[in-house]
Amino acid sequence: MKFIVIFFLASFGLFGQTWQNISEISENTFVHSIFYPSSDQNRIIVIADSIPIDKDLKLIFPSYYALLNGYGYFESNDGGMTFPNQKIYGSKMFLSMTESKDDPNMWIASTIDKNISSIGISTDKGETWDFDISECDLSSKILNFITTENEIMAGAVSTGFGVINGGTNFNSCTNNDTLNVSVRDIRYFNNKIYLASDDNAKSGVYFSDDLGLTWSKDQAGLSDIRVNAVCPSPEYEFYKSVLCGGDRYQTDKYVGAGIFYSNDNGRTWRIQGAAGSIIYDIKYHPKDPLFILAAAGKDGIFVSTNGGLNWVQNNETLPEDADVRFISFPNKEKSNSGYEVYIGLYARGLWKSTDFNPVLSSVEINSNTEFKVLPNPIGNNFDIYVNSDINSKATIEIFSLEGESLFSRDINLSIGENYINIPDFNFSSGIYLMNLNTGNKIKTMKLIKN
Repeated sequence: MKFIVIFFLASFGLFGQTWQNISEISENTFVHSIFYPSSDQNRIIVIADSIPIDKDLKLIFPSYYALLNGYGYFESNDGGMTFPNQKIYGSKMFLSMTESKDDPNMWIASTIDKNISSIGISTDKGETWDFDISECDLSSKILNFITTENEIMAGAVSTGFGVINGGTNFNSCTNNDTLNVSVRDIRYFNNKIYLASDDNAKSGVYFSDDLGLTWSKDQAGLSDIRVNAVCPSPEYEFYKSVLCGGDRYQTDKYVGAGIFYSNDNGRTWRIQGAAGSIIYDIKYHPKDPLFILAAAGKDGIFVSTNGGLNWVQNNETLPEDADVRFISFPNKEKSNSGYEVYIGLYARGLWKSTDFNPVLSSVEINSNTEFKVLPNPIGNNFDIYVNSDINSKATIEIFSLEGESLFSRDINLSIGENYINIPDFNFSSGIYLMNLNTGNKIKTMKLIKN
């Protein structure tokens, strides 16, 4: 059976972004995380701390935190235009922040003070903090929070219990004694939890589909990889697609391992891009998951415009000697100038682009049939082109980015070229996803509606 595969990649010239330093945040900082409160779209919290003078150590890992000075966090109330407020609490360092499931006025923060971990609770959206009210007795450093349907959970390093259950308000913590690993990253999507472990022989990606009661570990592809970031692609949940990235220990140092891809829920992996680069972070855009960025240290940024299948290095417009460690996308639509992106540079503070303009392309997953839309961007009337060398039944379905099914039609494909007219797609302008399902093959394409 003959199949055709076509990929369209963006080039450097098409990205077109420029970078601006957030001047209120000192360059001598390391950005740990960014918190976007759900109750206030204009409020942004940047958690960042000072870095020792010896920048050649390049560690910034748990045992190193005792050497850092607490900077608290920086706050913007105008959607990131300015960050005039800095809140400092002695030498206490903030690592990550989230909201209560029960009360959006209650914020929860992971902090450490000279390697002593604690949980801070604020009941007034960060105006005041109480670091003694929580009954969590932590022996670990929480780097990430996730919120499931039932509770708030956390991923922690420097501990034998890398997943911590905190209830709805994280007032008390329960260590998960079924999973004895150190967690560098934890993500949650569609009732599945994924975590990145850096524990030597136990390193790799673990996942749970029962909210942490049981866990499965990758079976192949990551045996010697210290995983720093894991990123399930929500748009492709049907395909069980996950990305991760990290490094590996070689002689007396860590060297790059690249970006890995799994299409079976994280059980097996293959190298997908950025081979030889240390990957510190991977994030997809919340408004368009086709657009994914990976932080690759001194190798800059790697960009995917088709959901993680292909990657292009992009460091031409970054500041000189940039060492990219952190990436964050605000939950904003693309503006006329482009996407808004934040990156954290090692010992260089926070940088921002408001004109990141990748050319997003079709996605082809687990399918080799040629599949096009004419034209794309589409209007209310457009044609779907399918080149098939077998006679088969198929289903075309169009979804919103939130997963709502908007259109479905069963079709019969004949050998050769097939044109299917969609005459009445009367939906508002925006981005949509279209599946072509032939029974055992599924292809996904992004639609842009004018």
